[in-house]
Amino acid sequence: MSTQCTLSKSRFNKTAAGLGRILRPFTSLLLAGSLAFAGTVQAQTYKVGTTTSGMPFTFLDLGSEEIQGFVPDLMQALADEQGFTYELVPSRFDSLIPAIGTGKVQIIAAPMYITEEREKVVDFTQPIYTYGEGLLQQADDTTDYRSLDDLKGKVVGLETGTTFIEILRKRGDIKDIKTYGSSVDLMRDVALGRADVGLWDAPILAFQLQKNPNAKLKMAPDYRAQMAGSIGFSVKDGDSELLKKLNDGLDALKQDGRLDALLKKWTLE
Repeated sequence: MSTQCTLSKSRFNKTAAGLGRILRPFTSLLLAGSLAFAGTVQAQTYKVGTTTSGMPFTFLDLGSEEIQGFVPDLMQALADEQGFTYELVPSRFDSLIPAIGTGKVQIIAAPMYITEEREKVVDFTQPIYTYGEGLLQQADDTTDYRSLDDLKGKVVGLETGTTFIEILRKRGDIKDIKTYGSSVDLMRDVALGRADVGLWDAPILAFQLQKNPNAKLKMAPDYRAQMAGSIGFSVKDGDSELLKKLNDGLDALKQDGRLDALLKKWTLE
């Protein structure tokens, strides 16, 4: 009985060693495949350029120190839908397109109008949301601003890098144009009289005044947007694969109502 057990163990050991030699190449292949898969996952992590000064689209929450708003929520929904990960890269508005050109970011997710000039450098997704500019004035200013014609001879505050700047410059009747990196800075200067009025995205101004009322400021009640446009996310010119991924995600979010739910959450209905 003892001898039979010894022989069985010996045969088992030889068999195991043989199997080890046979399976070793397959184990290596499996390991290589796992590493290749890990590389694929890593390649699907994108750096996303965005701003931090445009409530309700994007803003830095001081409590959590995280970028919040409609844009980050939409980017998260797209990532969940299309199975990729991302990292938000806070940037000045006027540095977003240069950043995508140098490869610092792969996606721009910000309240950026789709324009012919910008489409020469980046490829935009389908339109996400359409709106126009709002006009901010001092609360005791009795001027009835209705259009850009009423800005003649005024000092006008605008966001750095916005399409509004060139439009006003071409008019030739604006006294001075001041640019600002954030709507908060613009609102402060209008309140202090350093700028007569401010032109900014209407949803941003309205949200700011609703969240932080300022007795010295008001939205011009009769002003009608002259420069409405649609915003979209964008990728580097020619990156058709990533663009398709974003557009497919937007299609899905529109069809099942998730996009509308996000617009409603951030008072952008």
